Amino acid sequence: EQSVGIRTQGNFTRMFPKKSIQLFSRNVYSGSSVFEQKLFGEYDSHAIYVSAFPEKAYCMNLMENRNVGLQGFKEYALFINGEYWYTAVVMEKYDETYFEQHYGVNPENVLFEKDRVATAGEDSAYLYDDLLEFLRDESVSQEEKCAVLLEQVDIQSFIDWLCFNLYVCNDDVSYKKNCTQWRSIVPEDSNYADGKWRWVLYDIDHAATQVDPTSTSFQ
Repeated sequence: EQSVGIRTQGNFTRMFPKKSIQLFSRNVYSGSSVFEQKLFGEYDSHAIYVSAFPEKAYCMNLMENRNVGLQGFKEYALFINGEYWYTAVVMEKYDETYFEQHYGVNPENVLFEKDRVATAGEDSAYLYDDLLEFLRDESVSQEEKCAVLLEQVDIQSFIDWLCFNLYVCNDDVSYKKNCTQWRSIVPEDSNYADGKWRWVLYDIDHAATQVDPTSTSFQ
């Protein structure tokens, strides 16, 4: 029982009767920057994503113990103004605090990008573009590119992320769309603060949809 901020979430999904929403805990609302109730184990939450798509819970369960970031989640019956709305999947929100709590990385040392736009560590946003430009450089040998990839990318994380999207026929993802990766800006004395890019599952509303692989529109 806490006063919080609320707004609708998503672009295409806003047209559906069942809206996904975000909840924010801020000092201006309740005098606290975190939710009083710990919804996801021991972790504090500054913001919570409430999804109208139950397949998100299935996808998170599917990828447990893999090398991709996952949002903690619980299923709740959602009531608004005393009226039942739907069974919602309540999920953690990816932000600097998430990577501090789950991976032990200093939140001021986190570079987090969604759709090629940095939402944390903006001053270092060029690092991912630099890597892509290097890989496109035809004057660089394949051996040099492989060496840089092994140095700057957690290859298993990328493989797991890619295999998941292929397996569930997620047709709403590309390297520019719903592709979310993070790294420490500079190396720290931590297993995950090694400066390597890692991936998280994000915006998987199209996962497990009915897609005909023989269709000309399938990509």
